[in-house]
Amino acid sequence: MNRLHVLLSKFGLAIALSSLMLIPSAAAASGDISLSSMSFSTERILEGQSVRIWASALNNSPYDLLGSIRFSNQFGIINVDQPISALAGNTDDVFVDWFPPSSGYYTITTTVIPWDPTDDDISNNVIAKQIFVEADMDHDGIPDDEDDDRDSDGVSNDDDAFPDDSGESEDTDGDGIG
Repeated sequence: MNRLHVLLSKFGLAIALSSLMLIPSAAAASGDISLSSMSFSTERILEGQSVRIWASALNNSPYDLLGSIRFSNQFGIINVDQPISALAGNTDDVFVDWFPPSSGYYTITTTVIPWDPTDDDISNNVIAKQIFVEADMDHDGIPDDEDDDRDSDGVSNDDDAFPDDSGESEDTDGDGIG
């Protein structure tokens, strides 16, 4: 009986040890995730028109890594953080849609946020690009400097006394008021 007990104990220990190897760790693996690119769905960005902003995260480690990418501009976060799941040595791409509210210069920033920052190199976690958003007052998809009727009132800019006011187009008495 003593021999059987020893065999069962060894067998039981072998099963217990092999079972432990199959149980995944609850903690996220650590390693370096970097941002490898940021791009836009169009080169000409117009106010009020949707533009898709893409970001690609590169997993520089031998482990599968989790995290998120944040898109922002000088006024705050664009949309919500996008989750990433990058296999070892591979990339994961995410995007957000943004509607620029007005024309002008914007600095678009993407930041990768690893779930476990232990072995992360923070020097490669951010990409920032300055872009110019062209004016499109009537949001018709034609930039104002190319639009024959930029206020969309049906009167061409050349014939419109108020080309930037869709409610006015004539000044019959010359007082500057339509």
